[in-house]
Amino acid sequence: MNCLKLKSISFACLLAAGLPVCAEAMQWPDTAQELCYDNTKEIPCPTDENSPFYGQDAQYQGTARSYTKLGQGGVELPDDATEWIMVRDNVTGLIWEMKNNDDGNQDYSNPHDVDNYYHWCYNEKEYCLTDDYNDQEDFLAALNNQSFGGYNDWRIPTLNELSSLIYAGKYPTVDWSYFLPINEYYNPYLSSTVQSYNQYYTWSVFQDGSCIVDYYYSERYIRAVRGGK
Repeated sequence: MNCLKLKSISFACLLAAGLPVCAEAMQWPDTAQELCYDNTKEIPCPTDENSPFYGQDAQYQGTARSYTKLGQGGVELPDDATEWIMVRDNVTGLIWEMKNNDDGNQDYSNPHDVDNYYHWCYNEKEYCLTDDYNDQEDFLAALNNQSFGGYNDWRIPTLNELSSLIYAGKYPTVDWSYFLPINEYYNPYLSSTVQSYNQYYTWSVFQDGSCIVDYYYSERYIRAVRGGK
């Protein structure tokens, strides 16, 4: 089976991270990718299965995106609800933390503040700057210790999971009707995926779907996730 038929998101990021494209068994939403490429430029999508560039993402229709707003305890809310604290991706089964307080100021007493930056610390603070800096372990503890939403299994998403929110062929690339507020500053969101050949580096994803590898003290936004099919 051609792995691209699974509509894996951010294909280039996965290859760069050294991850097999079929690494995760859960279903993924359609990327909205409509163009095909060779090694250097856009090309017409190949029709010959023997072509070296046949089987690209744009040639397969994935599952349509579908989200549900959630309240405390995972209670489903209508699409026109004006207040919700979590969002379930109905394709992947992942439940995402909602952000709030979009005022341009950081407030680390509120782990959901969309303006907060966090440092990534390798191996549970074995490698970090100092205890004075907020890191991903502090962030997760704030959510799980209070059983945010009724759950205590919140975690940092993998590169693949985080990239699944990116709708590559549309703008905005993240569905604002479910995921507002989105921080508009050009800073990526942290994933838990460590670089395959250097454990001191982790991957982050920009809101346009591109990815970057970060050293362990990098400051990034975080959106927590839980569950999955």
